[in-house]
Amino acid sequence: MIKLDKRLSSILNEIEGTVLADIGCDHGKLTISALVNGKCQKVIAGDISADSLNKTISLVKELGFEDKVECRVSDGFENIHEDLDTAVIAGLGGYEIKDILSKPFPQIKRFILCPHQNVMIARRAINQIGYGALKDYVVKEGKKYYQIIVAEKDLPLYDINELRFGKNEPESDDYYQMLKDRKAVLENRFLGKEIPKGEMQDEYQEIIRCLK
Repeated sequence: MIKLDKRLSSILNEIEGTVLADIGCDHGKLTISALVNGKCQKVIAGDISADSLNKTISLVKELGFEDKVECRVSDGFENIHEDLDTAVIAGLGGYEIKDILSKPFPQIKRFILCPHQNVMIARRAINQIGYGALKDYVVKEGKKYYQIIVAEKDLPLYDINELRFGKNEPESDDYYQMLKDRKAVLENRFLGKEIPKGEMQDEYQEIIRCLK
């Protein structure tokens, strides 16, 4: 019915339980796919933008899922108070995710995060709310790498060496290719010269360690 790219298909596979919140739902493809594929029975679709939410509303009406989807204009969980089995936050940056998780949210068994940038910030935010990573892996779609985090309570928090590039759990070739590509970018930028001390040098050394 709806064709999902590799990123959204990977997120869909991690959804479980009865009630899902799709935060930043935008076009609503994940919302509908979760229902069609039996990954949940009800979805609360939220987006801070009314215009974006209207895309989900239109799709829900077109496909006849009005009885299973509640669409709400919401800044994160601001207007979502029900207990949730799974909450997806995808397509936002790490700082936006941090802001969402720093505010009150309902009881949530599982978070699925897929930040489009500043992933380390999102991992720190997960630590701060006391959730640990059940999975943390990379999928490649075209030339873009996406880091997917599945987090639940009562699991070990990220240690300092896992914040930048995650756990690679389950292990994937995309993870190692992401590191190799980033290593090449840094090396080409400085054309054989020593990478300056600071954030880039720290990142480069972390890549070397992860590739060993």
